[in-house]
Formats: sequence, C-alpha cells, structure tokens
Amino acid sequence: MQVAIDGLTRVGKTSITKKLGEKLNYQVCNSGNIYRLITLDLLDNSITINDKEKIIKRLPNIKIKITSSGMLLNDKNVTQRLEDEIVFQNTIDFSTIKEIKEYVRVIQKEFIKTNKDLIMEGRDISERVMPNADIKFYLYASLNKRAERLTEKMKNLTLDQALKEIEKRDQKDIESGNFLRPTNAIEIDTSMLSIDEIVDLMLEKIQNVK
Repeated sequence: MQVAIDGLTRVGKTSITKKLGEKLNYQVCNSGNIYRLITLDLLDNSITINDKEKIIKRLPNIKIKITSSGMLLNDKNVTQRLEDEIVFQNTIDFSTIKEIKEYVRVIQKEFIKTNKDLIMEGRDISERVMPNADIKFYLYASLNKRAERLTEKMKNLTLDQALKEIEKRDQKDIESGNFLRPTNAIEIDTSMLSIDEIVDLMLEKIQNVK
C-alpha cells in the first residue's frame, strides 16, 4: 500500500510519518529531507541561491540515499547536519527553484516505483507526486500551534517571530507552487492531538481500505 501525507510546515508531518512507518514497517520518504540534503550539498559547495548555472550543473552530482539508519549525502551520513539553522533557513529558498523541484521529483518517483509499501510526505504529494496513492492524508494545525513548534526547534525565536516566519513560509510555499492542498484526502487537525493519537487514527483509516 502507498500512503500520501500532505501539509504545510510544522503540522507534524515528519514525526507522524516516521511513527506510522514504524508501525506498518513501511519504507518512508520525507520530501523535506530531500530538499534539505540538496541544500546542504549546495551550501557545502559555496553555491548560493543566485548561482543558477552552478546549481543546474551541480544537481546531477548530488547522490542521495535515505535508509533506516539515516540520510546519506554523497555516501556520508549527514542526518544530524540537517537540523542546522543555516540549512533550515536556506531550504525554503532553494526549494522554489524549478530545476531543484524537478530533481526532487525524480528521486520521489524512484521511491514510488521501487517500494510497494511506502509512506511519502511533503507539500504536494497527493496532487502532483503520488496521485494514485491508495490513501491520502492532509495534516493541518492552527498558526499559533505551528509557531510554538517552531520555537521548540529554534530556541532563539520568540513566538511573535515564529508566527511571522510561519506566515512567510506559507506564502512562499503557496506562491511558488510547492504546496497544493489535496482535494480528496482525509483531513486531520494535529493542533491538540498527540503523535500516537494521530497515528492510531491513520492506522484505523488505512485498515478500512486494505
């Protein structure tokens, strides 16, 4: 079974997808991590958002592998570095570049083709990447809750700063086409539910379509 999980930033996609994958023993593909891996590689090679030609030339040389033990970039485990603030701050800009989006979709399509039992999460999975998924979920949460989650990750931000950051990211995702709200997904508000409660609800829905 192939499962699609959509939603904007800080709605809990990554944690929920990981837990659901463990429960089902399914392969998991975190689209955000693919973008972060590409961003990390470009930054390590001193390539900025304005270096369009260098970005296009570099993309085919970026080797990405996502395993149960971590994320490999050019055969090196860089899982811990994906949490670096510089990666976090730059990913949103790099992810709006057409050529990077196309390269990420090549990786995503390979996951879909090679994994019968797969959970894929991201901002445009149901509509653009995995339209034929067996079941689709759309996760959302209140702006305040999402901002609180961001302050937990980035301790230097005040709640007000986090609110503005979330709003800015939403606007960029929507305007760039990174985010497409699915039209035929099961919607779950993650604001007041624990990860376990959400996963249990999703498991129940999945059992109904098996």
